[in-house]
Amino acid sequence: MLVEGSGVINWFYTHESVWPALIIIFSSGVLAFCLNFSIFYVIHSTTAVTFNVAGNLKVAVAVLVSWLIFHNPISYMNAVGSAPATRNSADTQDSKE
Repeated sequence: MLVEGSGVINWFYTHESVWPALIIIFSSGVLAFCLNFSIFYVIHSTTAVTFNVAGNLKVAVAVLVSWLIFHNPISYMNAVGSAPATRNSADTQDSKE
C-alpha cells in the first residue's frame, strides 16, 4: 500500500468482490512455497551441481518445446546457449556412471 498509494484503495472500491484477487494472491504464495520446498528437497537429495545442470537442461528444453509447439524462431543466442548446456548435461550424466 505504501508503494502503490491510493491506487490500491481505488481498486478495492471499483471491484464488486476482492475474493478472486485474494485467492490468486494466496495461491501464488502457496505455489512459491511449494517451489522453494521442492528446490530444497532436490538439493538435499542430490547435489547443488545436479540441480544446476537440471536447470540448464530445463531452459534448453523450454527453447526446443517453444520451437516445436509454437514455431518460435530460435535465435543465434538461444542456439549458442542451449547447445553447450545440453552437451554439458549429457557429459555430467556420463561422468556419474
